[in-house]
Amino acid sequence: MGFAGPAAIYQSACTAARRKAALPWYKILISGFMAGVYIAVGGTVATRTAGDLLGFSSPTSIYPLPGLQRFIFGGLFPVGLMLVIFHGAELWTGNTMMCIFHLLNFDRKKEKFSSVVLGWCKNWFWCYIGNFCGSVAFAFFCCYLTGLYDADPVKSYVMTIAYNKSTTAFYKLFFRAIGCNWLVCLAVLGALAADDIGSKIGAIWFPIQTFATIGYEHSIANMFFCPLGLMLGANTTFWMWLGNNLVSVTLGNLVGAMLFVGLTYPFLHGTWSFQSAAPVAASPSAEKDKEHAAGETKAAPSPAPATSDLHEDPHEDHAPITPNPLISQPASPAPALATSAAPSASTTSAPSLVSAPSL
Repeated sequence: MGFAGPAAIYQSACTAARRKAALPWYKILISGFMAGVYIAVGGTVATRTAGDLLGFSSPTSIYPLPGLQRFIFGGLFPVGLMLVIFHGAELWTGNTMMCIFHLLNFDRKKEKFSSVVLGWCKNWFWCYIGNFCGSVAFAFFCCYLTGLYDADPVKSYVMTIAYNKSTTAFYKLFFRAIGCNWLVCLAVLGALAADDIGSKIGAIWFPIQTFATIGYEHSIANMFFCPLGLMLGANTTFWMWLGNNLVSVTLGNLVGAMLFVGLTYPFLHGTWSFQSAAPVAASPSAEKDKEHAAGETKAAPSPAPATSDLHEDPHEDHAPITPNPLISQPASPAPALATSAAPSASTTSAPSLVSAPSL
C-alpha cells in the first residue's frame, strides 16, 4: 500500500484544483447536487443509528453513555465524504481549500490571475447552490416523506439537533466551524495521499469521525439536519437557522479551509510565488547555467603585470630566464665578442637587443 508524502499530496491537490476551476457551471451544479445528497446519506445513517439508542426519549432526558452515542454518530457520518471523494462530486467545503492552492500556484504562461479568480467564483457559487439543493431534496423526499423519522426516539433526536444548531451563539458556531473544515480538508488531502481504496477509507474516516464526535459544525451537513428538523416540527424557524447557523458556519468553514490548510500547506510543502505547480527545486537547465558560470570564473586567468609584455618574445618557450648582465649594463665590444664566441642556448633565443652586437 503506497502513501504519498506532503509535497506529493500538495502537487496532486494543485492538479485537481486546476481541473475543478475549469469545469462548466452546469457540471458544477449537478456534481454539487450529488455531493449534497451524499452528505445527507451519511447524516441519515448516523442519526438513524445513534438516535435510536435506548434511553433517549426527549430533548431534556439524561440518557446512558452519551459518549457512546456521539461516537456511533461520528463513526457512521464519514460515509458521506467517502461517497463524495470516490465518485468525484463537488463539495463546497473542500473546494475552499483547493481555491487557495490554485491561486498560489497557477501557471502564468497558460492562465491569467483574473481568469483563475472568476473560475473559482463560478465554482463556489454553483457548488454551494448544488450542495444546498441536494441536501434539502434528500431530507424531504428520502427522509421526511418516507416516514423514517415519524416516531421517537429518532424524531426527537433530529429535532434536538436542529434546535441546538439554530439557537447556539453565533461566535460559538463560527469557531466550531473552523475546526470542522480544518479536519475535513485534512481528510481530503489524506485521500489524495493513498493509492488503494482501503487506505483512502482510513484517511477519510479518522478526521471526519473526529470532528463529528467532537460536535464541530459543517455547513453542508447542516443543510440536511436543520431542514429535516424543521420538517419534523423543531422549535425553531427557517430564518433563525439561516441567519444564525448557516451564515456563521459557512464563514467559519471558509476560514478553517483557507487559513489553516490553504495557506499553511503551500508554505510548508510548496511555494508561495505565483508560478506553475512545479517542484520547488531548480530546473536542470538552471543548475547547468550556474555550474557553467562558476567554471568560467575559476578558469579565467589573472592579468599579468604590464611590464612583462615589454620583454616577452612570441617565439620563446617561456623557460626560466637567468639574469643577463648584457641587459642591465651598457653594451661594450668585449662582452659582445665573448657572447659571439661562446654562444649558449639562452642567447640564441634572447631578444634582438642582445643578439644585435653579434651581427
